[in-house]
Amino acid sequence: MIRYFLILCLGIFLISCSDDNSAGSSIHYVEGNENVESRTLALQGKFSLNNKLIPVKIDIDVVDENLDSIATIKASLKKERNGTITFSSDYDDFASSIVRIKYTCAYNDSSSKLKMDFVEYINIDKNPRPTLNLPMALASERIKELVQEDGFYLARAKEKVLREIFELLDYNNKQIIDFEQDSSSKHLAKLNQHVNMISTVEKSDSAFYKNYKSLRSAVGSEKTWQDILSETEIADMAFAHDPDIIYADYWTKAFGLGSCDSTHFQDTTIISNKESVYNKKKFLCDYKNKTYYWRTFNDVEAVNGLCTYDRKDTVIQDSLVWTCDSAKTKWNVMSGEQALPYQNISCDKILEGTYINYNSKNFACVYENNKFIWKNSVSENYKWRNSLDVYLKNKVGLCDEDNSLGRSTIMDNKYYQCRDGIWTEVDKISYYLGYCNKSRTNNKAMHDSVGYFICNDKWTEIPIPQYYGDICTKGFVHYAKKYGDTYYICKDQPNYYWSVALKEELSIPIQNDYFCEEENNGEVFELDGVGYKCVYPIWQYAQDFEVKVSKAMERNKYSKDMCKNGPANSSIFWDKIDSTFYGCVDSYTEANYGWGKVIWNNYNNPLTKFKSPEDFAGGTYDSLKNYKVNGWTLTFSYGSSSLSGSIEYITLYLKKAISPKGDEYDVLEGNNVTVIRAAAENKTVSLDSITNKSDSFDKYFTDWKNKIIESTQCPTPTLPELKCVSNWDESDIEINFTNYNQNSYATWNQTKSFCPEGTHIPSAEELSISNYAASFKNERFTAVQQKMNNGKKGSFSANYALVWTSTEKDSKTQYCLEYVKSNSNQVVASGIVECPKDLYPMVQVVCINDGRKP
Repeated sequence: MIRYFLILCLGIFLISCSDDNSAGSSIHYVEGNENVESRTLALQGKFSLNNKLIPVKIDIDVVDENLDSIATIKASLKKERNGTITFSSDYDDFASSIVRIKYTCAYNDSSSKLKMDFVEYINIDKNPRPTLNLPMALASERIKELVQEDGFYLARAKEKVLREIFELLDYNNKQIIDFEQDSSSKHLAKLNQHVNMISTVEKSDSAFYKNYKSLRSAVGSEKTWQDILSETEIADMAFAHDPDIIYADYWTKAFGLGSCDSTHFQDTTIISNKESVYNKKKFLCDYKNKTYYWRTFNDVEAVNGLCTYDRKDTVIQDSLVWTCDSAKTKWNVMSGEQALPYQNISCDKILEGTYINYNSKNFACVYENNKFIWKNSVSENYKWRNSLDVYLKNKVGLCDEDNSLGRSTIMDNKYYQCRDGIWTEVDKISYYLGYCNKSRTNNKAMHDSVGYFICNDKWTEIPIPQYYGDICTKGFVHYAKKYGDTYYICKDQPNYYWSVALKEELSIPIQNDYFCEEENNGEVFELDGVGYKCVYPIWQYAQDFEVKVSKAMERNKYSKDMCKNGPANSSIFWDKIDSTFYGCVDSYTEANYGWGKVIWNNYNNPLTKFKSPEDFAGGTYDSLKNYKVNGWTLTFSYGSSSLSGSIEYITLYLKKAISPKGDEYDVLEGNNVTVIRAAAENKTVSLDSITNKSDSFDKYFTDWKNKIIESTQCPTPTLPELKCVSNWDESDIEINFTNYNQNSYATWNQTKSFCPEGTHIPSAEELSISNYAASFKNERFTAVQQKMNNGKKGSFSANYALVWTSTEKDSKTQYCLEYVKSNSNQVVASGIVECPKDLYPMVQVVCINDGRKP
């Protein structure tokens, strides 16, 4: 009696993964500490700073309740389309609700490039989109002191420190407001203005930062700003930038000025304050726009006195004639036509054509209306049409139709061109580049004397990269160019534009004059131990494997064109230094050439028996699949690992092999197992078409069919996983062999000589534990189909397979593994059965590598 042991599938383990990068945040407890909450979010925020202060760097640390750092979060700055600068962090886990944000600023108009650091502590649960500002940055050192030394909670420390800041700043509007929130923007603007003024933000960056740090250190000291800063310095800046509005009290007190009102209108005084830039300057109580205010005397007033309602006077100062407009109490410059005669500068027949410059205008002595006069312009029919003609006629010559084209000259640092018969003063740019008119719209021009320009209604200066047509648009932000000794960088806010680059804006390769262009796209190199890769148009950090591959290419002088058309006609190479195979793995570029690391851990498998990696290297791909080496033709499947869009390596898995003798094998590799069988073909044959059946076949096949019918007969089938059949008496079984070739099935004697050295036919024990034969993608089956007596297909169908084991029952019988698969390709039963040793066709052979532990 045939033994048939059923091994039922006990379960299927399903593993699902989820990668949720949705916006917002989620809170969960940190593993191992149920009291520590973690939240996942991308922190975002902005700045409320004076226009002079430009954020250039930001660092974010997650801190604990004691404000000690526990993690660093990667963050970056971004310039928005409206010109404002914002910041955002990566989407990350925050193990605490408190973060320390340190941002570094530089002055936008300073050549010193002084870097100024500011720090704020933020509770991101209460404020996930903070507005960073100078008043709250003043609090950072004092908050840290209160929390770490006096045991304050952060919220209470902030409230206390804000009160102390109000006292320090002598600020009237003392409200306890969270100045990190947008809702308090109006109050923040006022407080910001106050801090900016007393820290002298309008002065140099060094002066401002010195004052700001002094204020920051004094928070909590019970001092006011007057105790630690120079009132005169602040008064000077307040008067220079805001002389009559908010901070008049500052400089009025510092300068020792009295009241300025209707009673004291036109009172004058000279201040005496040696620390002030206005020391010994004369001040006047004046009236304008319905407001009385103090102002300094101008140069004319300082020498000649005030122009008052009762004064009618004319004076000469600095070669100009001034008249007192008593109605407006203002000194005015007299026109040249009046001022030149007033100064007794003659104009007569002898002096006709003489040129004089007055108040930056050209005046000529001309004869008009029966008299000689000084004029800035003359009638069209005069022999010289304007004063320039008179002036330049004597210096250069007439401007007329004979010499008007392209004639130009520079006189007294002014620029003139002869156009349409008239000498015309032009600006320096038009002198060198010509006129900008509609016909030249969008034309570019340059001259060493003026620079690079584009014509758009008028000449507009442009950066050199724009002149040469270098691209700056979407996808090219941070693209860098160098002209002369100047670096330029493409920026994206408010629109895409070229800007002179700060050193810290340039990547390290650019700072060393390694540029990322289309022609070196993909180039990888190492600088000071750091790898960089050109991903046109910008440099990115290279992965370690990319640097390694680049060095191997250079070391072995691999052919640049080997991978130009993919793997076809290429090879695989062995690098002794890295102990690694290299070959074509990636898309070809002019820089990386498509080279990468190739892994085949099983090159010394028992089938091919390559003794060393050099034996496998040096072959040739004759197509995209087949690799020929040492007489073998090998067909691989492969998996790849990618980082940052580049293939880190490919791993080869041998699928098929044709020996030097022409024997074909299917191969399965994985988990230290090599499985070999005769190669399958993509065809299906019927049992009836096979003529050389063995002597034992008919009896075995009859018993086997009966067993199938018994195991599936309703109502009590022994294979409940398959649909039971109630009408076997009206049908028979039709058999087809799938993926068949002449070597697919073998007798036991043929099987014994099939496996190559180093492999063996698995025992019944091995096959009962690991179903090797079912691992091939193109699995071979004895396909069973119910066939009704009327010729139609019945409802039952399943796939059966028999595989030889090395376990013998007796001299005529060998044990085989039989397994059954449903139409959904699920193994529903398997077990060890008895097979006649001469059975053909029914049983197939597989070989597994020696030393394998099942």
